[in-house]
Amino acid sequence: MATKSPDDEEFITLELENSSSSTVKEIFLSVTDIYDWDLPSILSSRIVRIRAHRHRLMESSRYFDALLSGSYSESSKNFISIQWDLESFITILQFIYGYPVEFTLTNFPSLLENMLNLLESSPLISEMDLSVDCSPVMPLKASILSSVTDGYQQLSGKLHVFNGRPALSKLTKLSLEGRTELRDSDLVNISLLANLLSHINLKGCTSLTDMGISKAVFKFKQLSSIIAADTYFGDLSISCLCSGFPSFDCFTGTKCDPKHLKPLAFTLQLLDVGGCRSISQSSLVHLLEHAPFLKELGLRDTVLGDDALYHFVGCSLEALDICETMVSRNGLAYIIRRNPKLIVLKAKGCRQLSSSDGRLRSVGCMPKYDFVGSTTDGDNPDHALSRVFTWEELRLGWGFYPSSLKILEPSIQMLKAINVGVGAQLGELAVASLPKLCPLLESVSLCFQVISDSAVRNILRSLKNLQDCGNMTLDGISSLMDCKAVEDLLLRHNGPGIPRNFIIDAASKLPLLRKLALDLCDARDGGFDSPSATGRFFLRTVTIARCRSERCAIVLPNVAGQKHTMHKESIVLEWNSEELRTYIVEERV
Repeated sequence: MATKSPDDEEFITLELENSSSSTVKEIFLSVTDIYDWDLPSILSSRIVRIRAHRHRLMESSRYFDALLSGSYSESSKNFISIQWDLESFITILQFIYGYPVEFTLTNFPSLLENMLNLLESSPLISEMDLSVDCSPVMPLKASILSSVTDGYQQLSGKLHVFNGRPALSKLTKLSLEGRTELRDSDLVNISLLANLLSHINLKGCTSLTDMGISKAVFKFKQLSSIIAADTYFGDLSISCLCSGFPSFDCFTGTKCDPKHLKPLAFTLQLLDVGGCRSISQSSLVHLLEHAPFLKELGLRDTVLGDDALYHFVGCSLEALDICETMVSRNGLAYIIRRNPKLIVLKAKGCRQLSSSDGRLRSVGCMPKYDFVGSTTDGDNPDHALSRVFTWEELRLGWGFYPSSLKILEPSIQMLKAINVGVGAQLGELAVASLPKLCPLLESVSLCFQVISDSAVRNILRSLKNLQDCGNMTLDGISSLMDCKAVEDLLLRHNGPGIPRNFIIDAASKLPLLRKLALDLCDARDGGFDSPSATGRFFLRTVTIARCRSERCAIVLPNVAGQKHTMHKESIVLEWNSEELRTYIVEERV
């Protein structure tokens, strides 16, 4: 019997069949030439055989480790067949051998399928970010008049089926933000591999239900960070967060004492459920009673009120978002006093913050000194701590006045971003003083403020992060194509000069463009052509606002054109990894 040479022992040949190929072509490859592979030729072949290092495959992939070193018959062979999607396998093999891999719509058609394959083949991955831009159409907020879904590609891959218990990955951080194609069953499959997750981002995953999210919460018992904003996260998920899990003391063989049952909320450090309108007030109270170690809390646009804040047991908050809630000045003052480490506060749109005498007492009293009451004395000033607040970001609206900014002066020297919205009356002098009061300021947003051009120019001169984008107003739309780094572009009411093919042109010539917003009034030819699935490149969302003309109620003599335009509806084109969704919504998004 012939003996195997050391070289034969080191290598193994893998065979894959490409069922989508209409040819009978066969090709033989070696990983030693992986940087020179001709992918179009490979993907057009019917049979692909690849010579690879046995031990490298085993070291890099638990799938191959189990297949080639276990009790399977393949472990003693130098030639095996692999039942995987060819393109996905080539991508994973390139990743194993250090080849720069770009995950695109073409080589990663199925989000879940390829994610699970990647985790199986590369178990040492600890962080994975598959985020995309969130949809501007949130079902809980937008009034959807109609919607159409068009699948634009056939998914050829087969979901890997686990034989027995799946091998666990070392994945601890996973971001799926904006993945509208993600469903409840997908989260269950992910939990089979990634039970060590400490951070998960599901923001904008609008196909997930409260039931599905609650099941995921129950599976991922080591979570310390949950981002589920703008989803159907609700009472079931909160109930699961606040249910006790056994601690290690419960596995000693003795009866488990209830005091050893720790709810997952108890260990949370970051929770963002902003925009989750299905959460009830009682559930918010229940949640805040069980989350003492939160450092970042997002409750934007929920039913939050003072009662829930009064039940918050934590004192370590560094960032708080309560925009568009019913919190009053008393509730805000309470939470600020209780959390002396706050550096980020977002409280725009809180109408209850404006008191009867026209001042925002909670903001007015917060900046210089922090008064933290004991558990028995409440807000007793005798327990004052001589600590100056150092704000890094503020978003304020109702009840924010120039006097508030004056009181904030000692604590905003490190401020990097300020956002002033509806209800605030900052004033000309206050705006002009911002660059001096906040020398590190990088971002300023002023909505519905009456200010002069000179004040704006003063702020612009002080900001360090502005970039010139050419002579757009002089050279017209064509100059936009020189702004190669543009990622988010909004053009509205600029006059009817935008050509019909602008969307297709912008997608092909602006390589980083992801979001585009236009107005049908600006269409030179009455409308716009939409790109194909492959011709959209990285473009994910196109929003087209449509207006209607209305006659003015007051007719003035000798004045022509007594009509004005009003927003009618918005058309939203949204691509994900599987389909194109087209919405018509009532609001301007």
